[in-house]
Amino acid sequence: MRLSSSLLLLAVGASAQFSFPPPPGDTTTTDPTESFSLTGPPPPGDTTTTDTTESFSLTGPPPPGDTTTTDTTESFSLTGPPPPVDTTTTESFSLTGPPPPGDTTTTDTTGSFSLTGAPPPGDTTTTETTDSFSLTGPPPPGDTDGDSFSFPPPPGDTAGDGSTTTDSTSISDPSLLSPPDTSNYYFPNKHEKPFGYKYHGEEKCAIINIAMDESGSMVTEQQFMRDRAVNKMVRFLNGNKHQFDKVFVCSNGFGNNPGGNPDADPEDGYRHLGCSLGYDRTILQWSYWNEGRNEDGYAATIKSINNVPEVIGGVNITSTCRTAALNMILVTDEDRDAVTEVTKDDVRQRLTETGYIYNIVVNVFIKNDAANIIGMRYNYNATDYPRLTMPILDRETGTFRFYGGGDIPNEIFSAKMEDGVIHGEYVEEMDPSLLYKELMTNGHGHTIEDYGEIIEGTKGTIFSIRTMRKGTRGDVPGLSDAFANALVDIKICEMTRCRDPEIGGDPHITTWKNEHYEFHGQCDLVLAKDPKWGGGLGLDVHIRTKIVRYWSYIQAAAIRIGDDILEVEGGTEMNTEPKFWVNFEYLGDLTTFAGFPVTQDSNKIHRRSYTIDLDSKYKGKKIVIDLYREFVRVKLDGGLETFGNTIGLLGDPRSGALLGRDEHTEFNDYVDFGNEWQVLPADGMLFHETSHPHFPERCIEPEDPQGERRRRLDESSITIEQAEAACASLKDPLSIKDCIYDVVATQDLDMIGAF
Repeated sequence: MRLSSSLLLLAVGASAQFSFPPPPGDTTTTDPTESFSLTGPPPPGDTTTTDTTESFSLTGPPPPGDTTTTDTTESFSLTGPPPPVDTTTTESFSLTGPPPPGDTTTTDTTGSFSLTGAPPPGDTTTTETTDSFSLTGPPPPGDTDGDSFSFPPPPGDTAGDGSTTTDSTSISDPSLLSPPDTSNYYFPNKHEKPFGYKYHGEEKCAIINIAMDESGSMVTEQQFMRDRAVNKMVRFLNGNKHQFDKVFVCSNGFGNNPGGNPDADPEDGYRHLGCSLGYDRTILQWSYWNEGRNEDGYAATIKSINNVPEVIGGVNITSTCRTAALNMILVTDEDRDAVTEVTKDDVRQRLTETGYIYNIVVNVFIKNDAANIIGMRYNYNATDYPRLTMPILDRETGTFRFYGGGDIPNEIFSAKMEDGVIHGEYVEEMDPSLLYKELMTNGHGHTIEDYGEIIEGTKGTIFSIRTMRKGTRGDVPGLSDAFANALVDIKICEMTRCRDPEIGGDPHITTWKNEHYEFHGQCDLVLAKDPKWGGGLGLDVHIRTKIVRYWSYIQAAAIRIGDDILEVEGGTEMNTEPKFWVNFEYLGDLTTFAGFPVTQDSNKIHRRSYTIDLDSKYKGKKIVIDLYREFVRVKLDGGLETFGNTIGLLGDPRSGALLGRDEHTEFNDYVDFGNEWQVLPADGMLFHETSHPHFPERCIEPEDPQGERRRRLDESSITIEQAEAACASLKDPLSIKDCIYDVVATQDLDMIGAF
């Protein structure tokens, strides 16, 4: 809001008297073209002023008889409250807090009074005031410079020296007038009880917590996060796919500029702007007072975590929420200035204690500036990959390896180019060549060392603020949209532990809700079906399982799209030869399938994969069938827009529930649920030949699987400890569990290759 251009300080009518006449002896108002800037009669001795209703230099025409006022569009810029009755106001008063009496245009009634002077009548939220106005007009007695008009300090200011004072009438507890306790991470809203990150409720919640650099160079980044990212994140989390019951947003700023923002911690410039239930733009109004002084992102991160109140928007998080997905976002264009004694280990410890995933939008180049790379995740520890004395040629990929320990899992997110143009989309790729520090360059100071090391080995992501700026400046059309989409999608994925549903090996099924379960029955099963998929083409995915002793594995998978059927079977030790059927024809033409391109890949020992590219209907989505020896794995790579109406063993995509064929009955027993989805005659026959059992015979279950498993374990040559060591390199705890089970069951340490 801006200050009204037609506010009259104490004017009630056209010729109201100014309450502070000019001081005696002011003989300077003698210029015949000079206009006194306040209404009222001319001062004694001024013989040149003949117009006793001399006008303000405000918007609007001058009053009758005023021949000296030539500027009719100039704004009056006083600080302080407007007059009690303002009939000319056409725009908002530039204060936060309740509008003054008579101002019917002010719409912002939240927050605290943020200008100098006493708060306007009725503002009970003001907690910080300063002691002098700076109005135009004649100087007060004793002001020999003649340059400013000054009111006495407001009530409660015992300093009277221009320092910040506290309006005690707006705080119920006088003890809160004491200076902030910076040793306890300065909590500006001390009347609010901090959240202890404990949960005793029943609802599914999420907290998006932002720490924003309030430097003058961060204006566009602040606007981007406020208008492009946070709103979309909240909308997606509340939507049908993720169905969070409550989504909270907390906003914080930081940057040390002595004498700058009056409500910031004087130590490091941190301030808490507030929290909201859902999206509230008003708490995201970051400033840029800092002018690039000192930015301590470590202290800001910990304080932002600690300053989340227990009650937000009338909702008590502790008593309402069963769980909370927590995402902490730090945005800054500089490295860390050590204003406080907070360390990198302190930050990591606090993130771990509370369960936040940490994301950083910072000043780095990823690979190179021309690559338009948006971000990077490196969920591994660099020490696990020792540098080789000499590079080794990887015969599987034809590239050189510089490190031992296997492929380095660098996930790279970059803008998607089509014919040299970015259409607002992004792609995810793996780069196993080098460690993350060798794929990035500092854009400012020691940013990688200061912030990049904190997210090493975590699910957090580093984003390049330089790529963001190329997009927001319009240097690369479409890049800003791609950055926004990637930022939102990646964070949503982190908060929902999103993982594309899949089934594989010794059938470990990952549902849409990212839950794992096993079904060891032998039969044909419906993994997913949607009769209306692809605009009416229809989709069916069936799997065939086979029992070996007390466990089973997926032997084959068959997919129908439209009128075409693709069946793939695992088989040979090395999987060097393909084994598939197209419309029941062995090794039929598989260049395309149902109009979608198909890629076959066999560049790794024991492995072969088939990828159906759905990009022509669903951008960037695909179905993957992966073979490891005789084990088959099926992955549906897509979200609600692609597979949102499917039913089957993967569960309901929207609720995550394990629903039966009637789409209403919910199962809690995995054996019963597996049997529910045995292929029936109405589901059609997708495999080129039948296999025992075939309905109406029911699925065959292994005999006493737990007892047999215990006996086999006693006889095993590969122990659980050896299996745990072999599977330890996997990152997902549930994948590690599945891997250990498979290694022990098959007595094959190489089974880790299936993961």
